Amino acid sequence: MSKIGGLIKGIFSGQGGLIKNVKDLADEFIHTKEEKNQFNLKAQEVIHKQELEALEKSIEIEKGFNERTIKLEGTASELKGFGLIGNIIVFLRAAFRPLFSYGVGFTAIMVFMGYYELPEDESIKKLFNLICGIVIVFYFGERAVKNVIPLIGVYMGGSKIKTSQK
Repeated sequence: MSKIGGLIKGIFSGQGGLIKNVKDLADEFIHTKEEKNQFNLKAQEVIHKQELEALEKSIEIEKGFNERTIKLEGTASELKGFGLIGNIIVFLRAAFRPLFSYGVGFTAIMVFMGYYELPEDESIKKLFNLICGIVIVFYFGERAVKNVIPLIGVYMGGSKIKTSQK
């Protein structure tokens, strides 16, 4: 949602976007200070209107996605209407991600400590590393992973780490 708003704001704001170019063009033809102020005010109104429309569109898209998800998966309150089976399904839906993550984490620890050995097939090792990476992103976030990606490249046989020198 914020990415769409940021994109629209970048296009229409005075940061080199469309409105800035129009303002520069208008400055060539409008010479009185009063007319320039009126034009700038109108331009700001246009920017505000475009930002509001973009925000409304992004909210509408998110709402549609949520409605589609509810339609396909149902809600927890609907499942509870099925008694014990519904309660079990609600629990399993809520517990799947943490249980899967703990399972992957446990397996990774066992592999890295040498208790388990992965098959010699290179694709299995890459798949295992990918699954571990996904779990790490889930727990630590994108920023932490971006800082570690150069090390992963070296580990996977890529080029040396490039560091910036000041």
